[in-house]
Amino acid sequence: MDTPQEDLEERAHRLRHEAAQKGDELFQTNPDYSSALVYIHDREEIIENEASEAARERLTDERLEYLTRRLDARGEGFLRLVKDLDSEKAFAAVMDNIMRALWWEFGGFPIEVVLVVPPFAQKQKPPTQLQAERFQRRALHWIMEGHRRIDALRKQPIVQHGATVKRKALEPKPELLANLEISLSRLRAAEALGITPRTLDRWVKDNRLMPTGASGRKRFKAKDLKKFLDQKLSDNRDIK
Repeated sequence: MDTPQEDLEERAHRLRHEAAQKGDELFQTNPDYSSALVYIHDREEIIENEASEAARERLTDERLEYLTRRLDARGEGFLRLVKDLDSEKAFAAVMDNIMRALWWEFGGFPIEVVLVVPPFAQKQKPPTQLQAERFQRRALHWIMEGHRRIDALRKQPIVQHGATVKRKALEPKPELLANLEISLSRLRAAEALGITPRTLDRWVKDNRLMPTGASGRKRFKAKDLKKFLDQKLSDNRDIK
């Protein structure tokens, strides 16, 4: 007979599975669903071909990096399906499910069974706990990217009966570039410059901005963005 604790764990597992299933069903109503799946398939194929021998070994940092890249590929693909809070909730459930499945590939055991060191003994954390925390933080990163996407979409101009109506003017956020040693994601870089992600993509295509990283993991150096923003603000002042 199952113990009460086992019953709770089984129920939690069932609820997570049902939430992820409902999330995927909602995604399937989005016209871009097939496009997202194609993107994920192509990215994971590249990641698989680039994987080292160490990435095949259980519980290694190399394997964690390999699985993190696969997690990022899923996040990048499904992020384009986020358009409102309902789809963000679906995105969060799907990404949590993906994170757990990939962790199983990493260690062969559920991520929730990783022993957690109490706060007063943080310096004694075992390697597996540190790896689990890194992986969970990466999943949380994508969930927050979903909220940033909603925020960016909300600020974009909308068209009603042929007329363009601006909801809110975008303003640069130079405070996001205070640390010049970091790099920013596509959405975060657009937010710092006070533009839409679509405008950022156009500037990249026109070679006005140069990202780093592979096509599926583009990042923008804060120091390059600050230089670009300073020049843009200076040009605007000259025009005035």
